Amino acid sequence: MSLSDAMPDSMAAPRFMMTVLTVFTLVAVVLAAVGLYGVLAYSVAQRTREIGIRLALGATNGDVARAVLRQGLLIH
Repeated sequence: MSLSDAMPDSMAAPRFMMTVLTVFTLVAVVLAAVGLYGVLAYSVAQRTREIGIRLALGATNGDVARAVLRQGLLIH
């Protein structure tokens, strides 16, 4: 068996493992993003009146977004 014939066979297992690891990593990233979206959506839903009052009193959209993100990133 020549080296060019043996090379694909020897690389098949590591390539498969890397593919599986990549798929699991992508699934983990998607799940983390969905979880973060859910937490922030819940936080905004709970603070809808507060956000409306802040906007009515002159806060900018950026100010409100920063307040919501700051609240979401704080660990209680």
